[in-house]
Amino acid sequence: MQPNKIYYLAPISDGGYGAVAANTAECLIKKNEPVWVIPTSVPPQASDIPGQTRSRFVSLPALKWIIEDPEVPLVHHSYPGGFIGHGKILMTVHETEKWPDPWVEKMQGARGIIVPTHWQKETLLANHDIDSPVYVVPHGINPMDSYEYHRPSKDKFRFLVLDKAADVCVKGFIEAFGDDPDVELLVKVRKHTCYFDEDQFFTDNIKILSKDFVPQDMITQWHYQSHCLLHPVEGAGWGLPISDSLVRGVPVIAIRQHGITEYTEPGELCEPEYETKPFQYEPWVPDGLAGTEWGHKHYATVEGVAQACIDMKNNYNAWKEKTIQAGQRIRGKYTWEQSADQWLEAVKEIIAK
Repeated sequence: MQPNKIYYLAPISDGGYGAVAANTAECLIKKNEPVWVIPTSVPPQASDIPGQTRSRFVSLPALKWIIEDPEVPLVHHSYPGGFIGHGKILMTVHETEKWPDPWVEKMQGARGIIVPTHWQKETLLANHDIDSPVYVVPHGINPMDSYEYHRPSKDKFRFLVLDKAADVCVKGFIEAFGDDPDVELLVKVRKHTCYFDEDQFFTDNIKILSKDFVPQDMITQWHYQSHCLLHPVEGAGWGLPISDSLVRGVPVIAIRQHGITEYTEPGELCEPEYETKPFQYEPWVPDGLAGTEWGHKHYATVEGVAQACIDMKNNYNAWKEKTIQAGQRIRGKYTWEQSADQWLEAVKEIIAK
């Protein structure tokens, strides 16, 4: 039996969760699939959301009866600890091989679980007793993205940082280039969730943008105007925004571990030296987990970031060529249309169980 309506509770905004939800919903709604969206956050400007997607929005107050009715399909796109729909479907991500026990307890109430990589599924099932079926739905890439649009400045060599590992990126950049005016670092960070040391020194060639929302088209523009994405994440369980950058022709400095290995091949990323250490949750994490350790992550060293940045700048043409080849491979393997179709297939299979 096919569901009349599938509700998708998710942020329609910037960042990983928002980008995935926005693209998934847009693809399904364009095909007139029975998906309605309950947005947990939206861009400041309604024009940043396609009108067809907005037409399928359902107000947040309706969530109460949707959760209470066991027959109504609901997919909640959230971090594991934020799952609120017992008997509903959880769409989530994680970054270490060990998931916090309080979050796993909440996940146990899921009718099914959707994650973006096989690494996440395998680590979840290997380290925890999960009764819910777990499905893998890879992320996609925008079909309009192309390396042909990559036009970085000829006057300055620009590195771009998007939220992750901003502190070590700044320190490594300064160690590599100091205040060299011909090299620039653009750092976009989210308020309250990215931290710098209190005594952190910034040179004039570093620009810090601290915002809670940046439109996707602006982030795309930053990619195309930058020479390199500096993204030495400690342990991502998925491919974004690395796959986005490669498809756009933008070389990437990143630690190729965890879920990133499913979207990239050896040699496609400029890998900085790193240390593997227990992961400790940041001060802002809820559920009493702040300061507690769960699993391990891979932490780039300042020296490793500095050397990778120097390598990228000195051997840019070679990295650019590798990037174009990687982007073409990714384009042939991942699209948002394919991702949305797999999402719908997984949801329907979970509902039918």
